[in-house]
Amino acid sequence: MYQVKTQILLDAINNESPNSCSELLEIFKKVNFSILSLTDSGHNIIHVLCLCSSDKIDYSSLIKSVNEDLEVDLNLCDKHGATPMLTVLRNYYLAESSRLEICKGLLNLKADPSIADESGLSPLILLQIHDSQSPWATPLLTQIQNRIEVLDERMNNSIACRSKNILSGDLGVDNSNNLELDTSQ
Repeated sequence: MYQVKTQILLDAINNESPNSCSELLEIFKKVNFSILSLTDSGHNIIHVLCLCSSDKIDYSSLIKSVNEDLEVDLNLCDKHGATPMLTVLRNYYLAESSRLEICKGLLNLKADPSIADESGLSPLILLQIHDSQSPWATPLLTQIQNRIEVLDERMNNSIACRSKNILSGDLGVDNSNNLELDTSQ
């Protein structure tokens, strides 16, 4: 199966600077890329936007539009385990203000900033290591930490609920059709 190279999409997007989902889809048609496909690097449509470097694109609005219109997985990992959020944080060709805008947009759309790539690097760790002294990173670090706390709280509530069900014997499994063990022997 033929896979479009990520660079071909990046060049087309950077040249045409789309600001709506429909404009973006027109660009994809020109290069024969299906929105349901992945590029040769395992990038989905959101990854590709996070790799762009044009300062003429309203990334936050475009990603929101793509997410609403196409319901793209914001946490999909590429071939190396990087989510779109980690991808944009590594995109040093993009202005810091655009990187901040995209990350905030992804967080507002409920992207998970705790997902680490194959080397164990997550958006939170990357910001703490490389950008913790950058003025643009401070509010983003706070927002990421808040999002992780919400995710942790949901996970803890879910685990507590399951534990309570297990202790009460309610496993959520219907055993009415199961054969009973004959212990009369």
